[in-house]
Amino acid sequence: MASDAVQSALLSKLEASLTSDSPEDIHSLFSDHLRPFSDLLAAKPKKPSKHSGGGGGGHQQQQSVVRSLAKQYLSFLNRSLSLLPKLLSAPRPDQSRIFETYGLCLDCLDSLSSQLACKPYSVHVQRLRYVHCFESCGLYADAVGEGFRMLESLRGLDFRGGSGRAKVKGGLLPPLVKKASEDREFAVLVVELVVTIVKCVAMGQSKDAGDYSKVLGLVDEVQPWFGVLDAKLYDKLQRALVTYLGKCTVFVVGELSSFDGDFVRLFCTATLIEYEKSSRKDEMFKVK
Repeated sequence: MASDAVQSALLSKLEASLTSDSPEDIHSLFSDHLRPFSDLLAAKPKKPSKHSGGGGGGHQQQQSVVRSLAKQYLSFLNRSLSLLPKLLSAPRPDQSRIFETYGLCLDCLDSLSSQLACKPYSVHVQRLRYVHCFESCGLYADAVGEGFRMLESLRGLDFRGGSGRAKVKGGLLPPLVKKASEDREFAVLVVELVVTIVKCVAMGQSKDAGDYSKVLGLVDEVQPWFGVLDAKLYDKLQRALVTYLGKCTVFVVGELSSFDGDFVRLFCTATLIEYEKSSRKDEMFKVK
């Protein structure tokens, strides 16, 4: 049974870290406190047997454990996840351990998702804040990696009203099924995540052509999702997308020895097409 006193003490330490120059290493403390989640986090999802009546006793037992953990830890996890992004709004010496703690709390919250009275992507909204923290700390490769893991998870969400998860063949983004297209908040999440990934590829200045190939894939697949947004959000996020796509283009053009010439031409063409669609179409980015 989780102790209220222990949880209160941990949250106090977390709050103290906001103003401390030499904050205490909280990761080991959080790891110990969240140890009851170990079995859930280690378990791999299994398809219920067709003869088991929806999962049988094992499934029911696991759900009982999840309900118990939710009652004990949900408030603590929510409070922790409201504080952790504030600790990572800028680079700091102990950031690696804080990121570990942040990731652990997100994984624990995700394991309780069946007990959350919210939309199926609510934990992903929290994970987008996690991606932004990597970005704020200049850890662009980590932000890109976490962003693509998020997209893979989003592609597995069920928007078909109980008929099972959509079967997605290839692609990087979730399928734009009718129910998903009617959820503007979900569309904003998808588009903002794509823009963030493109930004972090641009800022990270990777010389891996595969990263830029994925950027082109994202730019192509995100187009129908832009159509779900209202005019104001469309303009804001489209401008951001072309800004960072332009930065990617300037970099690959300036590093021609690292990229295939045909690919660079393809990338430049795709960027110009996006500029033409945006309110920045009269602007030109310059190569120094």
